[in-house]
Amino acid sequence: MRANLDDPDPVRRANAVELLDSGDWPRPLGPLKALVVSLIEESPRGPRIAAVARRLKLPARTREAWVEALLDDGSAWMVACAAYYAGAAEVLSARPRLRALARDPRAVVRETAEDALARIDHPEHRGPMITTAEKVLFLKGIELFAAVPSEDLVGLAAITAEITVDEEEQVFREGDRGDALYLVVEGTVRVTRGGRTLATMGEREVFGEMALLDPAPRSATATAATSVTLLRVAQDDFADLLQERPEVAAGVLRVLTRRLRRANERLDAAGEPPP
Repeated sequence: MRANLDDPDPVRRANAVELLDSGDWPRPLGPLKALVVSLIEESPRGPRIAAVARRLKLPARTREAWVEALLDDGSAWMVACAAYYAGAAEVLSARPRLRALARDPRAVVRETAEDALARIDHPEHRGPMITTAEKVLFLKGIELFAAVPSEDLVGLAAITAEITVDEEEQVFREGDRGDALYLVVEGTVRVTRGGRTLATMGEREVFGEMALLDPAPRSATATAATSVTLLRVAQDDFADLLQERPEVAAGVLRVLTRRLRRANERLDAAGEPPP
């Protein structure tokens, strides 16, 4: 059903929606069934959103009123999302509230509000660094962290460092101590061992992830195939984060285990012994 929902064929998409609608959902998820089906059914975006609003009994508000309400939400992540939207959509009426939030003690709120104000007041503005909120959205789109709730990813985003590596410059060498994970924001990275190319990593791909669990020497060399922008997560910082947010580890370990299993399956198919 998941594959058919993403299929360009409208008949297959409609079939998947029908299966979801007719099937029995687990009791705790029962109330969500109507909302999910309303969002994914084959109809224009406007009517789908209106159907969900009716089911949730949402009050009728203008876009500006919704932004104002969400900027006063009790969740720091929700406020940051609303501020991010206000800046991206240039919601002028949000200026006063954003100015107040630019002094908020919560880092993700303060930083996003400052960036939103800059976008509204200077539409041509684009700073060299991506904000914490943008990092969260980026991390959420990566398999390694997809299962981690966005609110929990705020802490992870806060410890990521944005770095730029020039073309043909090495990110790390084979034999170096593994001390960080890297995520590709833009550009490509070539992974080699003994001069042989093992993989080429592109946007939203991850390399060096085993360093989060084991600081063993690197088993390969990573070189920028083009000029690249990376997010770096240091092992020490990640370990500290897990003490505060152990739930982050569950999604990460699940993906790492799956990757290891796939690697072993490839070795079995090739007739090679596992590492």
